[in-house]
Amino acid sequence: MRNSRAEYNVAGIEIENSTYADVYDNVATNNTGGVLVFDLPNLEVQGGQATRVFNNQIYRNNTENFAPEGAIVGNVPPGTGLLVLANDNIEVYENEFWDNGNVNIMVYSFTLGGRTISDPNYDPYPEQIFIHDNTYRGGGTSPRHDC
Repeated sequence: MRNSRAEYNVAGIEIENSTYADVYDNVATNNTGGVLVFDLPNLEVQGGQATRVFNNQIYRNNTENFAPEGAIVGNVPPGTGLLVLANDNIEVYENEFWDNGNVNIMVYSFTLGGRTISDPNYDPYPEQIFIHDNTYRGGGTSPRHDC
């Protein structure tokens, strides 16, 4: 995913159950969550990993969540810049984060919030998450961690 602009969505840019995805040179603003890197259970393709998120502008993602009831993105708190959920070997670097009211970056296990897993092959825990050389301004002034 490159050279794109995502605005006024629940999930600005979503990388779901993908391997070796690159997300770069994008703008994500005015979404509920700017960039979401997910791995979800009970899907044909699993084991999302090795995504790189770099050289993006991820800011002011404070739009209220309007996802339909039951949708996994319905759990994304407004004001989330980047959310890594149950994905491994992720690198986040050289991005600009600012004014994401909840949190600029959140790394999250699928099991938090009381979720249960019926898929025996699913790994709900994020591992090997490398976050470095990013720029941060503001953010975290309106916490909404009720996922």
